[in-house]
Amino acid sequence: MNLDRAARRILRLTLALTVLGAAVYFARVGWRGGCGFLLGGSISYLNFRWIKRTVYALGEAAGGKPPRASVAVILGLRYLLMGAGAYAILKFSEISL
Repeated sequence: MNLDRAARRILRLTLALTVLGAAVYFARVGWRGGCGFLLGGSISYLNFRWIKRTVYALGEAAGGKPPRASVAVILGLRYLLMGAGAYAILKFSEISL
């Protein structure tokens, strides 16, 4: 299926851009910038995988197969992690008000 191939390409491109961007940031900004870029790219990769998994589960549910409980757990975990990330940025970052 073309959508499966597109999803694999997006995941590979995300990994490639994460590694390349982190290397550039390590060289230009230092270890803090490189680690920050690497962390952001890793989160982006995980987020796309979780979204893909959720969409496929919802597609199966539309076809009559009930979704697994793990889909709800992943959705909840995703928002919990986004909240924790926002808290960490606001609490510990230099951009905090």
